[in-house]
Parts: sequence; C-alpha cells; structure tokens
Amino acid sequence: NCLDALLNQTRPADEILVINDGSDDKSMEIVNKYPEIKVINHEGNKGLATARNTGYKHAEGEIVVYVDSDANADPEMLENLIKEYHDAGVSGVGGRGIEAKITSKFDLWRKIHSSQQSGEEIIPNHKWLWGLCSSYRKSALEAVGGFDVFYRTNAEDVDIGYRLTQKGFRLVY
Repeated sequence: NCLDALLNQTRPADEILVINDGSDDKSMEIVNKYPEIKVINHEGNKGLATARNTGYKHAEGEIVVYVDSDANADPEMLENLIKEYHDAGVSGVGGRGIEAKITSKFDLWRKIHSSQQSGEEIIPNHKWLWGLCSSYRKSALEAVGGFDVFYRTNAEDVDIGYRLTQKGFRLVY
C-alpha cells in the first residue's frame, strides 16, 4: 500500500528508495515487484536513524522525503510538502499522521496517547517533524551530522528536529 501510494502522487517522486534494514519477512518480495524503485540493503538491522541516514546519503535530490513503510501517503503529500520549500529558509517540512488502521492495542494506545500531529493548520516554526511523513533539505541534515544512530527504534525525528532548530534551521509543519 505504501509503495502504491508513493507511485500515485499528484506530483510524481523524482526517485523512490527503499532501505532494507535487514528485513526477514516478505517485504523484499513485494518491493522487487516494482522495478522503478531502487533498493539499498543493509547487512542486518541497523535501526531507524541509520536507515534514514542511508536514505539521504543515497538520494540524488536536495529534498529528501521520508515515508515509513506502514504509512499510506495522501495522494497530494509530495505536492503539499514540496510547495513549502518556496522559501529558501525552510529546511524541513512535515505533515500529520492519521492513525487509520487500528489492528492492535499498541495502535490504539498510539492513537490515544501519542498522536503524530499538531492539527490541520500550517505552523511555520515547528520544533520537530514526525518521521512517518517528513522531508528535509539534504544540506541541512549534513550540517548537523544526520540522524543520531543512538535512536534505533524511535525518537530520531524529535532529536533531529531539535538539533536542526538549535542551529537556526527552520521547520514547517
């Protein structure tokens, strides 16, 4: 579902990279059905922050958009993210996650207690962007040394946001 959503954007992606972080399920069988998608394999699981770093280091463009594999991007996601980069001072743009698929008590807990959004209004100076739907200028990520690999499973998004804003980079939600 994630890949289909990315391939059916109103503003087509320049490239789509999948970082295989040592998956041992059938993910790669699915990804291999899409010849237009480039796969970068990690030897073993290195964690979320390392996978995000691999993504921006291999991306050809200046703006890198992250979409988690369990997210379904709205058809206008890329169009909406990219248009906020009209201001050269913007270093990152992100959106809201809507918990739509509740299949476990963990999903329900996250929906109730850990919503990944700040509402529907644009916030021109946000402190961080949620990782499931975020984008950054590659040069900004490089300026702060990328994502901190300490964050293997979560909080990499909050950390990079705080490090970027502390250095004067501007994030738009």
